[in-house]
Amino acid sequence: METGDRQEMLRCEITGKLFPADEVVIVFGQQVSAEGKAILLSRYQSGERMPGEMDRPNAIRRTICVLIDFLILISPLFVFAIYGVNINLLKWHYTAIVQVALTLGEFFYFAELHAWFGGTVGKLVGGLRVVHLDGTPISRKTAYARALIFPGPSAIIALIFASIAIFLSPITAYSIARTIHPLRYVGLIWFLMDGLVGFFDRNRQRAVHDRVAGTRVIVKN
Repeated sequence: METGDRQEMLRCEITGKLFPADEVVIVFGQQVSAEGKAILLSRYQSGERMPGEMDRPNAIRRTICVLIDFLILISPLFVFAIYGVNINLLKWHYTAIVQVALTLGEFFYFAELHAWFGGTVGKLVGGLRVVHLDGTPISRKTAYARALIFPGPSAIIALIFASIAIFLSPITAYSIARTIHPLRYVGLIWFLMDGLVGFFDRNRQRAVHDRVAGTRVIVKN
């Protein structure tokens, strides 16, 4: 704003210097000059938390949350093993059907809990939640898209093996399963790669499924 021949001067919140108002912009909620903007963006690119930015969890905290979910998801396997032994249900087709049920259960576990509560049991215990990049709660559509990417490849492979067991004779199914057994490692490699992408993302810790779904994990306030 100009008053007569005098132009309003504003202080850059990064450098502390005064500049004409038309040379000052707002970046990350801060009033900065061109020099201050460059400094602020450099800090952002190095992973430094910006003013007003949502807190991101550290890698250890996220790992603990993942382990909690893992223990919850594998617990039905132990129940099935004990129950199956007791009533002699550990037969080829029954095992395959249970595998399908557990795989679908895993998918809906991630999709529905994120849709309803913004996080799985592990995240809720760890004080984390999943949000859109602007901080708004994720929709059910986003939650399902995220779930498809995260356990999706492993789930698809599990369903392939289960389908072979259900629809083919035991001898044929066993022969085919042995041939395509290396596919199981694809799911493991995907899971590790997905986690490593998030681990090395210093700015946002966004894994592959976060990038595809347009989400991020933050610490609940």
